[in-house]
Amino acid sequence: MPKKDNPKLAAIKQAVLDLTLEEGYQNLSMSKIAKKAGVSPATIYLTYTSKEDMLTSLYLEARENLDSQMHDLGETQADIQTQIKKMYENYIRVLLERPQQSLFMNVVNNNPTLINADVYDKMIRQDNGVRELLKKGQQQGVIKQQDVELLIAFTFFPLDDLLEMNYVAGRTTTDEMIKQMVDMCWSAIKA
Repeated sequence: MPKKDNPKLAAIKQAVLDLTLEEGYQNLSMSKIAKKAGVSPATIYLTYTSKEDMLTSLYLEARENLDSQMHDLGETQADIQTQIKKMYENYIRVLLERPQQSLFMNVVNNNPTLINADVYDKMIRQDNGVRELLKKGQQQGVIKQQDVELLIAFTFFPLDDLLEMNYVAGRTTTDEMIKQMVDMCWSAIKA
């Protein structure tokens, strides 16, 4: 698809997100995507070689958006607690700003066979600064001396689930709730 045809590409991406969330990934087909996007299936295949290629591309885009916005930790001279709390807050706010992309990422994370295995493995293993920040906190003695992957699992995954429940239920996540979530994450990992 030519670069100038971005409205069609945007419609395809939105259709994938909508259908995945409305009907589930099991019912996702190129013909349904095309119909929802208002394009022909051939238009989709001009950009994507397969459904896996399309889902992989959308996952990468969502992940890059999350990673790029999550790491503004403000003052780099701030203490490690402030930096880590800011990381959790940024994560929550990015998920709230892009709920459909966030939910789509959650679907893929729970069903990694939907996308290219090499890409998924690379994205999961990519150190986006989270592991480094937690390890720095461990070195300073302010973070529990547990496997960093456990610290990530016990903080980020519950945030994903809570925000998904709020989105599905139509509940608003207030600033006070965000503060409470950040404090709970901190309580779970602090030494």
